[in-house]
Amino acid sequence: MWSAINARTAVEGFYIAVRGDLEHYHEAKIFLTPKAKSFIKDILHFEPKHLALKFESWVVGDFASKRVLMNYDNYEKKIVEVYAVAIDGWTYQKDIGNPGKVGHRECLVTLLDALVANKCRWVLLTDKELSECISNNRERQANGEQVYKPCKAKQRHNINSGKSAEMVCDTDTEVEGQENEQDNQQDNERDNQQDNQQDNAVTAKLAAGSMSESLGSA
Repeated sequence: MWSAINARTAVEGFYIAVRGDLEHYHEAKIFLTPKAKSFIKDILHFEPKHLALKFESWVVGDFASKRVLMNYDNYEKKIVEVYAVAIDGWTYQKDIGNPGKVGHRECLVTLLDALVANKCRWVLLTDKELSECISNNRERQANGEQVYKPCKAKQRHNINSGKSAEMVCDTDTEVEGQENEQDNQQDNERDNQQDNQQDNAVTAKLAAGSMSESLGSA
C-alpha cells in the first residue's frame, strides 16, 4: 500500500500494526517506503521487523501504565513467573544476576556488548513456555536447588510485647503483588549500593541500565 501511495504522491512514511493484547494472535506487520526503511535502519539502528516487534511488546505488556523494577535475587519468581518475560542471550555463567556482581571486566564488557547489540534481550513467553518454566523451576527447587530465595524477616510491632521479628510467607497469592513491589524496590536499592563498591561500577551500571530499559520494552 505504501508503495502505491509513494508512486502516486511521492509521500514517504511507514505504519505498524500489532495485536492489542495477549489474547489475540495477529502477527506484527510494518508497511514502509524505501526512505522510511533507510531511516529505521540507519538512524534508529533497527531492522524494521524488530521495530515492529518492540512496539508489539510495549503494547501487549502495558508498560506505559506501570513501571517494572528489576529483581535479580528472585528473578525467576518475581520477574519471569509474574510478567511472563525472560532474558535471552545472557553471556555470564548460567544464572541471571546483577551486572555489578560480574567479577571480571572482560566478562562485563562482553555482556554490555550483547545488550547493546540486542543479542541479549527480553523476550515474551508464550503460555506454554511459561507453564514449562514454572514446572521446571519448581522441580529444581524440590531437588534442592535454590531457585526461589527464602522469605525475608520483617519487623512487626506488637502492642503487648514490643518488637518481634516474624517470617512472612511468600506463597500467599493475595498479597504477592504488594510483596513483589516492596521486594523489588528493596532489592534494587541494595543492588545499587553494592554496584557502587565495584571497581567496574561504570560499566556495570551501563549494562544494568540496558537491561532495565529493555525490560520496559519486552
